[in-house]
Amino acid sequence: MKDDYIKVYPLDINLYEAKLSCNLLYQHIKHNLSQDNLGIDTGPITTQAFNQYNLLLYPFAEFHKLYQEICRVFSLVDTSEENYYIQCWLNYYEQGQFIDWHSHWAPKDNTWHGFFCVDCEDSVTSYRLPTSEEIDVPSINGNLVISRSAGDVHRTYPWPHSDRPRITVAFDCVPWRNISWGTNHWVPIHRIKNV
Repeated sequence: MKDDYIKVYPLDINLYEAKLSCNLLYQHIKHNLSQDNLGIDTGPITTQAFNQYNLLLYPFAEFHKLYQEICRVFSLVDTSEENYYIQCWLNYYEQGQFIDWHSHWAPKDNTWHGFFCVDCEDSVTSYRLPTSEEIDVPSINGNLVISRSAGDVHRTYPWPHSDRPRITVAFDCVPWRNISWGTNHWVPIHRIKNV
């Protein structure tokens, strides 16, 4: 069932450079973003403030290449002609942090959700599918995981390590018609032809 619902793609991203960039973005968010307008009340500040920024708009190493790779993979999984936009944020967990069961969009919205593993091995993301089947997706550095938001919920578990954070880059791909334009943290997805 996993391959039908959840797709996993290894990406050619320099993980060392990506991790350095994620560390810089974490410091920026921690010191500069408002904690008064958080999108959710669970997880690390980088996740809670997801509605205040788009990781892909920061000019740090490997973020543009990650954007290109997400566009390539999205072109493989979504064959519609609809215009999609992407919102992308950093999940930067210190020891003990996690995100409990949650969903992103309603099935009728025709959206996709995914994440890219920067430094998170020895962890899993658990999915509970609409069929009630539960699947653990291992977090393998360099992998991109993507699935249609079709009624699933997913979660992570408390990060056990004190010597390093758990770092992933998460994203939602949303049709233009479903976006509420407030703070502009959306970027158009450029579809790649002949992938």
